[in-house]
Amino acid sequence: MAAGSSRSRKQFAYDVFLSFRGEDVRKSFIDHLRHALSQRGITAFYDDTGLQRGDEIQSKLYEAIESSKVAVVTFSRRYANSRWCLDELVKITECRRSHGLIVLAVFYDVDPTNVRKQSASYWEAFREHEASYGDERVKKWRQALKTAADLAGFVLQHQANGYEAQFVQHIVKEVERKLDARLLDIPKYMVGAESSLIRQISTWLQNGSSQVQVGIIYGPGGVGKTTTAKVVYNENHRTFESSSFLVGVRTALGNETEFTRLQKQLIRNITGKEVIDIDSVPEGRQKIRKAIGTKKILVVLDDVDEEVGLHKMFDCSGWFFSGSKILVTTRNQHFQINNKSIARFEACLLDKKCSVELFSYHAFGQPAPPENYLNISMSFIEYCDGLPLALEVLASSLQSIRFEMWEHEFARLEKYFAEEVNNVLKWSFHSIQQSTVKDIFLHIAFYMVGMEKESALQILDGCGLHGKIGLENLIGKCLVSIEKNSDTLNMHHLIQQMGYEVVRQESHIELGRRSRLLGQMDAYEVLWKKTATRAVKGLSLKIADALDIDISLEGSYAGDPAKRMLMTYTPTKPSRQVPRQFRPIKTDAFTKMNNLDLLLLENVKLEGGYEDFPKGIKWLSWLGCPLKEIPLDFYFDELVVLDMQKSCLVYAWPGWKYIGALKVLNLSHSRHLRSTPDLSGAHMLEWISCEDCTSLLEVHESIGKLENLTHLNLDGCINLVTLPESIGNFKKLTRVTLKDCRNLRNLPINMLVSAEYLDLEGCHTLFKRSDQVEPSAATVLENSTNIIIPAASEACPVPCPPPPLPFNICLPSLKRLSLINCGISGDDIMEMMSFAPSLELVDLSNNPIGVIRNTTGSRPCLKLGYLGLKNCGVSRVDDMGLMSLALSLSYLELSNNPIRVMDNMNRAAYPKLEMLVLNNCPNLESISNISRDILLEADHSHSLKRITYYEGGRSIKEKQRHLIEANDYQNQVEIEQAAWLL
Repeated sequence: MAAGSSRSRKQFAYDVFLSFRGEDVRKSFIDHLRHALSQRGITAFYDDTGLQRGDEIQSKLYEAIESSKVAVVTFSRRYANSRWCLDELVKITECRRSHGLIVLAVFYDVDPTNVRKQSASYWEAFREHEASYGDERVKKWRQALKTAADLAGFVLQHQANGYEAQFVQHIVKEVERKLDARLLDIPKYMVGAESSLIRQISTWLQNGSSQVQVGIIYGPGGVGKTTTAKVVYNENHRTFESSSFLVGVRTALGNETEFTRLQKQLIRNITGKEVIDIDSVPEGRQKIRKAIGTKKILVVLDDVDEEVGLHKMFDCSGWFFSGSKILVTTRNQHFQINNKSIARFEACLLDKKCSVELFSYHAFGQPAPPENYLNISMSFIEYCDGLPLALEVLASSLQSIRFEMWEHEFARLEKYFAEEVNNVLKWSFHSIQQSTVKDIFLHIAFYMVGMEKESALQILDGCGLHGKIGLENLIGKCLVSIEKNSDTLNMHHLIQQMGYEVVRQESHIELGRRSRLLGQMDAYEVLWKKTATRAVKGLSLKIADALDIDISLEGSYAGDPAKRMLMTYTPTKPSRQVPRQFRPIKTDAFTKMNNLDLLLLENVKLEGGYEDFPKGIKWLSWLGCPLKEIPLDFYFDELVVLDMQKSCLVYAWPGWKYIGALKVLNLSHSRHLRSTPDLSGAHMLEWISCEDCTSLLEVHESIGKLENLTHLNLDGCINLVTLPESIGNFKKLTRVTLKDCRNLRNLPINMLVSAEYLDLEGCHTLFKRSDQVEPSAATVLENSTNIIIPAASEACPVPCPPPPLPFNICLPSLKRLSLINCGISGDDIMEMMSFAPSLELVDLSNNPIGVIRNTTGSRPCLKLGYLGLKNCGVSRVDDMGLMSLALSLSYLELSNNPIRVMDNMNRAAYPKLEMLVLNNCPNLESISNISRDILLEADHSHSLKRITYYEGGRSIKEKQRHLIEANDYQNQVEIEQAAWLL
């Protein structure tokens, strides 16, 4: 399957197009269906006029079909009598094939076989049509009916026993599933979305087996394996209890940080938990084991070369719940997992017809080339030989070239490049006119795959490359893409390999004359032999940690300050052996690299002075730096990103240092660091991270002068006691994380005036009054004068009185607040929330809150959607005044509380509640007056006996009682449904 349809999301005017025979069903079934769709917020187009159709009306209907995401075709007994309906159906099937239109067939009082074979009333209709219309038109009608009838559809008698109301609800539910906003993003252009491969994989996913099964989609790079996996995931994930789609397993395999990110994503997708803490890959495996063994799930792992990628994530044989499925995309046809039986699905090259469509959509925005482009287009299409990636890249590149130049471009392609895919991609690179855009492409290919877009743009702009314009150019040529969910840079592996080849061609023999160096072989050789020249713009050298047993021959890390991707790179002389012992590199090996912009080192030891070290570096990443402090003769004048994670730094650098271009400073996991450096010369600094700097005792007072600071991360600085009192108003600081700063005893309020995200989890000392703090801490607090209460503002019209807590002041911008495990009682919560009117998420879990009362008449938090009160000693919800502040609450977490009864959970009290979580509540006996549309989770609440649901808007004459048996215990829960009239 490959990308290829002209449907752009912004073109959709309707969610659903309703096709039907008006005389049969307009005023009955269709009217009910339209009303039900409307109630669910689904916009539907349908012809309710019943007027005689003409060309103008038909044209508008066709336009509506093309502007709809889903078409629901209702076949009734006289549907085939109308040539207008049949023409409409032909248009729908054409859009399904070329545009990816989703089609749902509904059989209303008609057998699907009669539609498929045109028998019974359909035979009679076609007997008349054959006498009145041409054979070609009738043939199209017959084929359209057969195609539509072959689709999985809805049959009134089979699925609802003839009850229309239930039948309508089945259809609406399926339409909602098809329109699910959580579906994975698929390419704008689609070819082969209904291919036999898609059907085979979907059939396997829905085979009903109770076994844990593994399937692989295999094929060469660029053949469409990932796109195929996304399509089948979108079509089938809702039939599993939970699901997860993990991208880039191969690239993350050699990078613990990136791999633990995938582990967290998997657990988050399966459990729904927002915060997942994983410190190591082994710990992640154990947490995954607990998460995936409780329910039937679907897990898709994209781009896995070897089975080690799976085993590092989980054990396929015994950890999964029965009926779960694991789908893997790989280039390895012989992929094996402990001799486990694997379903294998081959992703094949496109045939000629699909190749023409895919090429044409990308080059011309239509399914076939214009007549005058046909011959030359076929030359390019045949050259690509059915590889989707090559078709997309070439066609996109040709868009900007005048037609009279196409022949010359094809001649150049044939003359200078072989038939291999790398050469096709390389030609696309050479079609870029601007040298700056080429530099951006090569920087990304070598060092920035997996980096957040904004971080990459900071570095590229620092290099004077006008990153935003160049990146858009590369995206338009399909050389780079942006991951929708993570906003990170992505590049197909084959295109990345093409970038490597471009740089190799710069100098076949002399490595030091290449613009970019990557990997232990090439980079280390150049540095050890001191053969670098001014041509070098980027260099990456990762040396394995001393505790590592194996040293990768091809591995090298790249990425932004928080994420680094393991990329495959073939060295110039792959037969060379990588030395098991790396000698320190002399700093004078860098002397001739006058144009060095990017320097990425890991566990590399440098010896010598830095007077002649390159002074134009924009991005320095030196992970595991052995220096205790950066020397004064190490110049940072043009540095934009400084990443010194896992370093041995104690004081970073002595005294004042000019770093006027610096925007990102990352000293995380530097466990010897005792103080942050003097940053008074870093007026452009936006992002600081000192996470897990466990020896950090002091934050230098110069931080208070950083007017452009937006992010401050001090998570895990367990020995940090105070923050500087000189901090002024941070007008741009939106994110402050102080998680597990358990000894922190002051919090300058002025630093929070613009904060949107504040994480104080585990900062329990911060909320102790001076008489509760140990003597040493009390001494620190005695002289603290940095708690300043700002005057009233428009967002907070009432001046804030002196609060019992140091942060209980007006925070008009605050949206997300975490106070987990801070030792807070219920008496302090209400006032704090009332002075933060923009709050959307609050987590107060693991605090001795007990009962919360709104005794002050505090204003409601009209935007609060999530409230976490897990393990807070809450016993009665009806006494919780906090609920009066949460009119917009959609998610309420009350797990691990001694609640006995949950009363009045109706729409009047909770107008927007969507999810109620009551897991592990041992005293919980009953839940009453809960709306049917609220999702309820009450796992391991063993005393629960009764749940009463109330439905609004209609009366129910008889109570319906059902007994269900919970999976985790033997108690029977009585579910009662009663009337609730609004």
